[in-house]
Amino acid sequence: MGGAAISPAIVAAARYAVMVAADVQQQMRCCMPTVVDNQLEKFETDPEIRQLVGPSQIAFAGLPHAPVMERRNALLQSCIDRQQPRLPITFTEFGYTSNFSLSSCTVGREEITFESRFILNGVCVILRGILNREMMTGSGTLEFDEEKAAEEELRRQQAMQQYGNRIQAIQRRFNLPRS
Repeated sequence: MGGAAISPAIVAAARYAVMVAADVQQQMRCCMPTVVDNQLEKFETDPEIRQLVGPSQIAFAGLPHAPVMERRNALLQSCIDRQQPRLPITFTEFGYTSNFSLSSCTVGREEITFESRFILNGVCVILRGILNREMMTGSGTLEFDEEKAAEEELRRQQAMQQYGNRIQAIQRRFNLPRS
């Protein structure tokens, strides 16, 4: 027949290399950076983000079926919780509801002002809002968070470099073709 037989050990090694490469790719998917490449452009063009940018009507979303006094108390408790202040907020115009982790919160006599930094659709943003203590409604604006975006971009670039190095090492180790 003329062809050289492939050793079972080589076949097993090749299968193992493919398994390892697939495992690394799976791990990379789970641990990839949470921000996109050009955050400012995405902030300016993403339709979901653009909806929330302008002053939007917001409302406290905690305990929706509880009596009003219980809801007001829950609103205050959410703001003054020192270990992990979180505030469930609904953007009433769009139906977007989330439990925002607060980076700052000030409880005044008539209103509550708050700030929450988070990543939305791969973009670092800041939600700044004011809620009336009695009505539990108010307004909020979404802004691009330049400081956090720069930090996350650096982290993203470092992670991509590490992943690239790891893939190249595996390709060299198992003599796999480079893409």
